Amino acid sequence: MTTSCAPVHAFSAPGMKPQAAPVRAPAAIATGTAIVFGLAPALHVSRANSNDVIKDGGRGSVGAPRVRRFGAAMVVLELSVAIALLGGAGLLVRSFNALYSIDLGVNIDPLVTMRVELPESKYPAADDRRAFVAALEPRLAAIPGVQAATITTGVPSRDGGERYFEIEGAAPDAPRIMVSIVTITPSFFETIDARIPQGRSFVDADGAPGSEAAIINRRLAEQFLPGQNPIGRRLRFVRRQPAPGDPPDVWRTIVGVAPDVSHGSPSDGYINAVVYLPYREAAPAAASLLIRSGLPAASIMNAARREVQALDADLPIVELRTVADILAEDRWAYRTFGTMFAAFAVIALLLSAAALYAVVAHSVAQRTAEFGVRLALGANRRSIMWLVLGRGLKHLVAGIVFGLAGAFVLGDILSGMLVGVSPTDPVTFASITLTLTAVSIAACLRPALRAAGVDPIEALRTE
Repeated sequence: MTTSCAPVHAFSAPGMKPQAAPVRAPAAIATGTAIVFGLAPALHVSRANSNDVIKDGGRGSVGAPRVRRFGAAMVVLELSVAIALLGGAGLLVRSFNALYSIDLGVNIDPLVTMRVELPESKYPAADDRRAFVAALEPRLAAIPGVQAATITTGVPSRDGGERYFEIEGAAPDAPRIMVSIVTITPSFFETIDARIPQGRSFVDADGAPGSEAAIINRRLAEQFLPGQNPIGRRLRFVRRQPAPGDPPDVWRTIVGVAPDVSHGSPSDGYINAVVYLPYREAAPAAASLLIRSGLPAASIMNAARREVQALDADLPIVELRTVADILAEDRWAYRTFGTMFAAFAVIALLLSAAALYAVVAHSVAQRTAEFGVRLALGANRRSIMWLVLGRGLKHLVAGIVFGLAGAFVLGDILSGMLVGVSPTDPVTFASITLTLTAVSIAACLRPALRAAGVDPIEALRTE
């Protein structure tokens, strides 16, 4: 079952001063960050021992071994953060792409919807609500340009709630199974342009006492009646823990098997096990109009609003939008968080590459005399280059180990949002590992080539 979250807008009453906390908080964070990271190097220099400075070679290095260890630790940390963020971004991007490849079972482009709520004060009985719907549906279908119209509690990709059910003949100790419930009028499948492949759709008599009926979707049939003919079988709804003396629900005969239409959340691939019920049986007070038309959505919404208000001028009509808008709303979190993670991951990748380059380049600058001596004693330039690359690759390997551990944890946190991809997807993690490796080698290559190109005479003369 999908839920939507409306944005919350801050406001202030007249005469009240706007709160400055939202403005001050980022400024305080930025100031605090600048102070902490600006003071750290200054404190490090102030605590340096002058004898250690002289022993370390005098090239301006303060506590060189400690500085190198600190720099290496920071590089490993940045590489770890980069690979963890790349992992999260990769999983969300793959999930977002998977959402668009899912077959929703319906062409959403011509579908327009709006929600109508029948107040109990004016429509207290189910017969009152049935009469209103019976009068409204033909008026909607008669709007010029409308191809079909229906009333439902489950506009794709939403459902009308979830309930536990059982199939007649199941073992008494069989586990309670939850399915999505969608209440529809007989024109529902015509409106969404979906054909019932087995059995039939509802007729006006379905849902009357003694004619209780249900339609199930293909997924439910395959899950709970595999290899069997569902037509004619009976099901009923049950409580997970029924109270003593609770009367059992009525048995409903399965009259049709519908195609798998989207009535689920993105995390379950939009397709749930679904039971369709005739509107005549339940007659809920709140339902949605669903209209198929090739005309602009705005004109159809205006025409439909006029028809509703012609029957009841005081009736509230809300959530006027297209089904495509609903799907875009469902996918908003994936698009937003995927973009956010990707942006952070790219920034972390660039920062880690810059840090790795700086650490390796600084090491090369400090060891110029050493490389000159090695070359003067017969070392070849390739070995010097690999010596420098090896230092950078050690940082990379450590970063990958810690980063993949963090990526697995992040993947587990994001598992509820993933679609069609595992939280430990090997393709994603192999791809980000190769990406980080390539970027890190590129960052180390220039200092390595510089070390291999040292002139022994110039290096020794400078030292």
